[in-house]
Amino acid sequence: MAVMDAPRTRRTDHARSDAWPEDAAIEELEEIFWSLGEFPGHRTELLEGRIVVSPVAVYWHSQVTLWLYEQFREACQANGWGQSLASDLVLPPTRDIVEPDHLIISDPAKFSDLRSDVPVEQALLVSEVVSPSSVRDDREVKPARYAKAKIPFYLLIDRLTEPSAITLFSEPGDSGYTKSDTAHVGPRGRRLIVPAPVEVTLDPMTMPIPRG
Repeated sequence: MAVMDAPRTRRTDHARSDAWPEDAAIEELEEIFWSLGEFPGHRTELLEGRIVVSPVAVYWHSQVTLWLYEQFREACQANGWGQSLASDLVLPPTRDIVEPDHLIISDPAKFSDLRSDVPVEQALLVSEVVSPSSVRDDREVKPARYAKAKIPFYLLIDRLTEPSAITLFSEPGDSGYTKSDTAHVGPRGRRLIVPAPVEVTLDPMTMPIPRG
């Protein structure tokens, strides 16, 4: 995973060194981000003032995203929602640019199919599958960013816990999601209910299990 730090402008108010980069620096970084183009086999995001280029995920990772697509397919068809496995989201107010592993779009007819990014107000549910290189971002950074952007649901698939787990975050607020529900993967795992308006029950027992 390659990381490019945001340029920081000099401040006169003795701000902490970990303060969010100033607007001019963020605008400069956004220009760099959008000028990068595609990196075949990689995912590029702008997060916390970092340009992060992640390598292609392992085969199991792609199988889980396809599993998610199938789990929500019937509900999406019934409600006219769309699904994407490779779209950008620009998150207010932090101006992060992320590419969720799985995304449910509430009304795809309201924007052009030729856009690479989905308007954030169209994001009904976002899902991330944790990789060794994305542990902190998926577990800590993205839940906070998605909640600030008022995305109703964040689904986290984490094979690096013991046992592996699926966690649904809901009820977003300025300080993060205020509610979470976790189901473990395995013989004793229970089903996880995604409430209205989605109303889908996930059975972790049917999720692909990594081998090797």
